[in-house]
Amino acid sequence: MVSAGFAGAYALRFHSDVFPAPPGPHHPAEYARMAALSLPLFLWLLRYRGLYEARRGLSRWDEARVLIEVSVLGTLGLAAATFFIRGPEVSRFMLSSFGALCALGLGALRATMRGSLGMS
Repeated sequence: MVSAGFAGAYALRFHSDVFPAPPGPHHPAEYARMAALSLPLFLWLLRYRGLYEARRGLSRWDEARVLIEVSVLGTLGLAAATFFIRGPEVSRFMLSSFGALCALGLGALRATMRGSLGMS
C-alpha cells in the first residue's frame, strides 16, 4: 500500500489534469529513490507502533489513529530526508498527497483484513 500510495501521488501530481505539474523538469529517478526509502521507513514505523502484532483488543478507531500517525511521521521523515540530502527539488504537494493516500490505503487494507477475519 505504501508503494501504491507513492505511485498514486506521483501520478496525481505529474500525470493528471486535476493538478497540473509545475513548469520545469521533475526528476523521476529522485522520486524512485524516495519510494525505495519509504518502504523500509514505513515497515519500521508500522512494526514500531505494533501494527504487525495480533492485537484483537485494538479498536478500529485506535488503529486508524495509529495509521494516520505512521503516515504523518513517515511523510515527515521523507521530507526531512529531502532537506538533508541535497538534490533536485521534490514536490511538497506530491509528498503530502503521498501521506494522505498512504493513510487511506493502509486504512482500507486493514479494514478489509478486519472484515475477512470477522473482527469488528
